[in-house]
Amino acid sequence: MLRETNNKDLILFTVGPLLGLFLLIILIYIIYKLFLNRRLGEDQISILDNRFNDEEDIRLGNLRFTNDINLFQKVNEQNKKKIKDSRESAYVYLRFFMRSNPEKIYLTIEHLNKIGSQLETEKNWFLVKQLIRTESNEINKFRLISINFIDSKSNSKIKKLIEIADSMSISLNQMEVLIDKFFKSLKHPHILSYDTVNVNFEKNRLLYIQDYSRDGSLRDFLSNTNPNDSWEIKSAKNDKKFLDLKTIKEYGKQILTCLIYLKQNFLIPFDNLHSGNVILAYKKKICLLTGYENSFFLNLTRSDKMNKKYVDKLRKLYLIQEKNNDNNEILIKKAKGELEQKRLIETLRFGFLLCEMCLGSEIDDLIPNENLLSQIKMSYNQRDMNEIEKIFNFIFFNRNGLDADDEKHKKKFLIPSLEQIEAHNFFSTVKLKDYSGSDTLIDPQEIEFFQYLTGKLEIKQRKLRKKSMLDQFSNSKKRLSELKESKFEIQEENDKKDSNKTISLASTATFSAPPPPPTLSGPPLSQLSGGIPPPPAPPLLAGPPPPPLPPTSNPPNLSSLPVDNDSSDRSAFLSDIRKGMKLKKTVTIDKSNPKF
Repeated sequence: MLRETNNKDLILFTVGPLLGLFLLIILIYIIYKLFLNRRLGEDQISILDNRFNDEEDIRLGNLRFTNDINLFQKVNEQNKKKIKDSRESAYVYLRFFMRSNPEKIYLTIEHLNKIGSQLETEKNWFLVKQLIRTESNEINKFRLISINFIDSKSNSKIKKLIEIADSMSISLNQMEVLIDKFFKSLKHPHILSYDTVNVNFEKNRLLYIQDYSRDGSLRDFLSNTNPNDSWEIKSAKNDKKFLDLKTIKEYGKQILTCLIYLKQNFLIPFDNLHSGNVILAYKKKICLLTGYENSFFLNLTRSDKMNKKYVDKLRKLYLIQEKNNDNNEILIKKAKGELEQKRLIETLRFGFLLCEMCLGSEIDDLIPNENLLSQIKMSYNQRDMNEIEKIFNFIFFNRNGLDADDEKHKKKFLIPSLEQIEAHNFFSTVKLKDYSGSDTLIDPQEIEFFQYLTGKLEIKQRKLRKKSMLDQFSNSKKRLSELKESKFEIQEENDKKDSNKTISLASTATFSAPPPPPTLSGPPLSQLSGGIPPPPAPPLLAGPPPPPLPPTSNPPNLSSLPVDNDSSDRSAFLSDIRKGMKLKKTVTIDKSNPKF
């Protein structure tokens, strides 16, 4: 009996607390459903429905501020609508371009995500497969089509191109053809060639087609990302890797030769150089530069914003070298003009590109410091580090050629030229195929275009506009006077033609009289055909023909008629009248008799 009571107590002590805990959980759940879990409004539900991704703010209760949520929701929806409209308009323009160029056959079209740093409202990318037909076979080639929105009102570079067209006295359509011809003339083994560059000033669109490389860019290689990944994924990935010294030398030498080629042949600096504009090809053994078009058309790129931010500091810190054409002396001075500033930024960007190959990540600013070398030491041995320090000091901290006693040269560095960097011992061991660019053909119109772009020829856009307006006004006056004179001449010619027609009718009637009607000869048809009745007679005309005019003894002398030598139409008309005098008398051959 005692044991049975003990077992019952034991069951109560074990089951009772569990049952109480279960009832307490049910009670808490009921209270939460009734009082705490209130129904959210429509504006709050829309934010939570895949539109508000910050889970921490939701957990902290920031949803109580409905005004802030509505503002955030409106801004987010507006941005999404702008991106959607931009993608749709870019696709429509691509279809328009394909219809305008039916000789190019595209099999598939894939609208890519934002693979670059530019906003989707400004640029769109398409991956297409183009069918190229040759005499022997057909080739499918992948192409990357980029479509930019260019606004001539806010874009200073597009304004400059329009002003250059006015200065060169060419239309905008001719400028579009000139730009396409210029980019197609870029031929170098380390430039990603342009298949088409279509600038449409009327529709504010820039479309260019290039080859697509599955190896991606140098930034994709350093960040271990796919070429078609979005920019957010590429910039947020942290597993970076650096390159070995041999690869850095090879890539650097290839990029240097391409920059020198552009400098010597086209004079326009490549101030938009970064790892995203270096495309790898042939199993990541060859570098191909792209993005050169941004120096001509776009002023909203990430590189341009950084250049404008640091250009004043760089001008105070660095001096440049310029060769005097008269005595071949090298002058050391500040970078004053726009072309000199871009040349300075181009050299510094090449140095930072080498830093990015060593670190695996991009440098945030354009002001070099000695901490870069301390970060690089962690990845290379002492022997390789000595070579890297020499090339970095030569590019960023070079004082050779500066006077130490001159106050203007204190706390400043001398930036080397691209040719001097190529001749450095760091790149001397790398041997590439010599390419001088001698097969690059540049016509005089392109040379004039480069001179306006580089500032060697001054753009006189305002004067030209005034002149063109005056020319249009004078031309309109001339056209009005010409129209009035032409109307008066037309009336005189019509009057003269009417008088000449009456003379011609009278003259032609005297020269040739109508022939007499044909008469049938021989026996009647009834005798020949054995009593067959003759065919019915033709229907009678409404009346007899008018009698001919009496012939004149002396025909009028047409040469004695007054002839106006100034009127070409009248002389031609008189010549036709004279031809009528030479016409022979017409003879009618009657073939209506039956043949036997």
